[in-house]
Order: sequence, then C-alpha cells, then structure tokens
Amino acid sequence: GRLGGRLGGRLGGRLGGRLGGRLGGGLGGGLGGGLRLFRGGRLGLLAIVSSIF
Repeated sequence: GRLGGRLGGRLGGRLGGRLGGRLGGGLGGGLGGGLRLFRGGRLGLLAIVSSIF
C-alpha cells in the first residue's frame, strides 16, 4: 500500500544513494547519494552515472 511505498522509498533512497541509486530510491535518491559521495571523488561520479542509467 501507500505506507509500504513510503517506507520502501525511504529505505531505497538510502540504499540507492549508497549503491549509486540503482535500487529503490530512483533517480532522486541516486543523485542525492551521488552528489554526497562526489566529494570523495570517482565513487560519487560513478554513483551519479549509474543512477542515470
């Protein structure tokens, strides 16, 4: 239902941010996580790219 979707979106956003946004969080979570990691260097760039594709 709606609640499950919200919880899944939040969890997915966190997980997706870490893994480059492939899971759950979608483009927003991936971009957010990627931008956060971008300070670290290449890993952030990879996260952003993989979140787009």
